[in-house]
Amino acid sequence: MARPMPVPAEAVPMGGGGPPPPMNAGNLPPGPGAPPPGAPAPQDVAAAEADAGQAEMEAVAKAAPHPKEPYPLNRIKALVDAVNDFIDALEVGLPPLEWAPPSDVKTWAQPLPPEVFLPMFAIFKLAADSGFGDKYPYDLQKLETPGGLAECVGLIKKMAKDKKLIEAAKGMEGGGPPNPDLEENEAPPPQEEPPDEVLEAV
Repeated sequence: MARPMPVPAEAVPMGGGGPPPPMNAGNLPPGPGAPPPGAPAPQDVAAAEADAGQAEMEAVAKAAPHPKEPYPLNRIKALVDAVNDFIDALEVGLPPLEWAPPSDVKTWAQPLPPEVFLPMFAIFKLAADSGFGDKYPYDLQKLETPGGLAECVGLIKKMAKDKKLIEAAKGMEGGGPPNPDLEENEAPPPQEEPPDEVLEAV
């Protein structure tokens, strides 16, 4: 009678000779791009960021000072026009600012409406972030009087015509650096259209 062939020790798995236990799907590592265990879902993160942004805008809107005397409505409309001039100069495709007071209102004795104050605040902040804060200083106390509001309107009109500022602001918005060689009254050179072969390959 033939003897069974002995099995080498190295062929026997550690812990016994049975098959390895099946892997639980819960023990598998996350795939590429998957959030780590316990991390919030992307939609929850986006919602939280949106809530934080909304809260920040509300806080900025509350910073608008109460005027010591009512604003003439034409002064606020002039601010709206100046903001739209700046938006047009940026050429970023933003819709124009629109604001209309109630029909029975002759003067505005309240702080500037948020839909007007926030774009104005954003323009002064953009100027400061672009390195033009000293040239176009922003002072909330100026908005306490109609004359101070008129001064802010004049500054925004100047900013809309300041090609160095607009170029720097475009560089920030588009992620590219501003052109330091651009003179204040010199328009940027027109961009050449790519050849037809390039357009057909896109």
